[in-house]
Amino acid sequence: MSVAIVMYHYVRPIADSPWPGVKGREVDEFRGQLAWLRANRTPVSMEDVVAAVTAGAELPPDAALLTFDDGLRDHHAHVLPALVEAGVPAAFFPPSGPLAEPRVLDVHRIQFVLAAGADPDVLAAELDAAIVVRGLGDVTALRERYAHPSRWDPAGTVYVKRVLQRGLPAAARRELTGDLFARFVTADEAAFAAELYCGPEELRDLVAAGMHLGAHTHSHGWLIDLDADGVRDELVRSLAPLREAGVDTDAGWTLAYPYGGHDDTTVAVARGLGCTAAVTLEVGEAVPGVDDPLRLPRLNTNDLPIAP
Repeated sequence: MSVAIVMYHYVRPIADSPWPGVKGREVDEFRGQLAWLRANRTPVSMEDVVAAVTAGAELPPDAALLTFDDGLRDHHAHVLPALVEAGVPAAFFPPSGPLAEPRVLDVHRIQFVLAAGADPDVLAAELDAAIVVRGLGDVTALRERYAHPSRWDPAGTVYVKRVLQRGLPAAARRELTGDLFARFVTADEAAFAAELYCGPEELRDLVAAGMHLGAHTHSHGWLIDLDADGVRDELVRSLAPLREAGVDTDAGWTLAYPYGGHDDTTVAVARGLGCTAAVTLEVGEAVPGVDDPLRLPRLNTNDLPIAP
């Protein structure tokens, strides 16, 4: 018995938008994938999965759980109506940072810089030059560590993402991503953030519609780069908007690790704070009774077909 936990991020009109380079699902594609899932899998809720991985509850054959990371307004505007219409439950994992202040998370600054058409190889060369001028690190070592293609991106794109996500000191990363965002996207970051992320009312709507709301940390950074106190702070801060939306976190809560990053320290801290289940970016279906409830693998939406 296994469950396919499927991960989504952007679900929006993309091709005809100001950001045709955003990597995500067109709304029609998402509806087509929903149709395929309903025809070929049995949709289950996060609560069903938690009961299976923590208490041995039975799941139906070909179970599938849909998950949506990052607290994007897409999820309220486009995903929720489609889910309600199809009668499919899902789990949503918003980071708490954008709810606390109107700024764009570094992960999304980078994504929209790339979506704006900036050539990743040119950006990589610019980053290298800035690193050398500012004495921020060894460019050769950074290239060796990060300039490798992933499942979805070529080496240059991965290099830009990883260097700006975790390859440089935090203050330098924030400054560089802020400069690039203002240059390629917009100087009005607060307005962009207001359009990009769900607010408290949208999160309450998700809960009122019967959807599951879990944590995605506060700043969407790499937890494996933090010590136990840093991980604890990120997780504790991430629970506030869940409570405000009506989630009883004292009874247990769930987590999606940003970038899938987790290690023994992050798992131990999360478990100690009452986390009952957590999803990663390890590729595969989750097997209750075999997989650690706080290390559940997921599939990407791109791993699944779309019904015509």
